[in-house]
Amino acid sequence: MTDLTQSRRQFLRLSLLTPFAISASSAYLNGCAATTSQPAKPDSPAQYYFLDEEAADFWRAVLAVIVSREFHPSTLSNEEIERSIARIDDGIRHFSPANREKMGDLFNILSITLTRGLTTGVWRSWPNADNDDIRAFLDSWRDSSFQTFNQGFIALVQLGALTYYGASENWAKSGYPGPPQALKDALPQFNQEVAG
Repeated sequence: MTDLTQSRRQFLRLSLLTPFAISASSAYLNGCAATTSQPAKPDSPAQYYFLDEEAADFWRAVLAVIVSREFHPSTLSNEEIERSIARIDDGIRHFSPANREKMGDLFNILSITLTRGLTTGVWRSWPNADNDDIRAFLDSWRDSSFQTFNQGFIALVQLGALTYYGASENWAKSGYPGPPQALKDALPQFNQEVAG
């Protein structure tokens, strides 16, 4: 009988402490979101305006999987990935403040071990995640019954793929021959070097 009484007491303690633990976790995550959803300064070590190093690590791990699964099976070089991450950062920098905040919240969820593991199934850090884990995460968000995950999937895939294939040096890889010559001649932006 003593064991049963002790089990009940432990269950009651756990039941009473769980809401406090959830509240504390929520407050911690809200604090993280509030402190890291602001654009980074241009003098940060990686020279990113918005992305922090954890978000850049996410893109280093995920970008090649996004590009290969959606368009063509190939391996991206480190240079291609780093140029694309710089373009992603610059693109997010030009988002509206509300959309930048949402992206910051998304990257916070994807960078904290507990929330990353619970929402993506990827418990290892992004640099240590393998491509199968990343594919499973993307598939689960795409096929989820939760609209928030669907929207996150769409945002990540569109941002990654459009940023990569939006660069003129990658057009041929998607089968796009580029704009017509008359358009290139008429619009000066086609004659500018791609920042990287």
